[in-house]
Amino acid sequence: MNVFERSFGEQARLSREESHHLVRVLRARVGDAVNVLNGEGAVGVGRLIDASIPAIIRIEERKQYTRPEPQITLGICIPKGKTFDSLLKKITEIGLFDVCPLLSERTEVKLDAETSAKKAEHWEQTCIEACKQSSNPFLPKIQKPSTLQSFLEACDADLKIVASLEPASQPLLATLRPSKRVAMLVGPEGDFSPAEYSQIRTCGFLATSLGRNVLRVETAVVYALSVIHAASLR
Repeated sequence: MNVFERSFGEQARLSREESHHLVRVLRARVGDAVNVLNGEGAVGVGRLIDASIPAIIRIEERKQYTRPEPQITLGICIPKGKTFDSLLKKITEIGLFDVCPLLSERTEVKLDAETSAKKAEHWEQTCIEACKQSSNPFLPKIQKPSTLQSFLEACDADLKIVASLEPASQPLLATLRPSKRVAMLVGPEGDFSPAEYSQIRTCGFLATSLGRNVLRVETAVVYALSVIHAASLR
């Protein structure tokens, strides 16, 4: 069983929410083995010693994992509906460094400051649940929603690629090279506008094809991340 707690030493005192899930939902009992993830690569291997709320876990061994390379940044135009939640779960299971939700000309989702803050909190919790489910010791950082232009100006990755439907796009494998940091840009369902593609190319992004078929946003992202990870192991 996995739980999440950002800070722990010889013991981990869980939050009310984590305690409830561990004891009431998973029905953990005193003496049960529990792994504590902090989202930064540390995993505490321990046992439940107090099944009340807050629950307490005695840490018997602490493991520290090194974040794998390349560190992948995903810039993605926010899809409508519950698609983004489902997408966050899948990409957290696969693994990446951070996620930058974007607003572009053709993005249908509209967010104000208050809504953005609530969404960011919800998105992070979604990723935490996926970390626990997949035993991923690294929690992706969810950046504040921003404009495409802001993302392009701030991006300083070694390799920058954009999933593109343009005829001149190169196959994904052909654009990959050994890199410590990779930025992957995925547009909205209606794709980026010609003006946006011009900005993207000016900022050094390489147009890459994910195959001849037109993929849904969530399919495109999972496919691209899987290929990038597989290529890094060669």
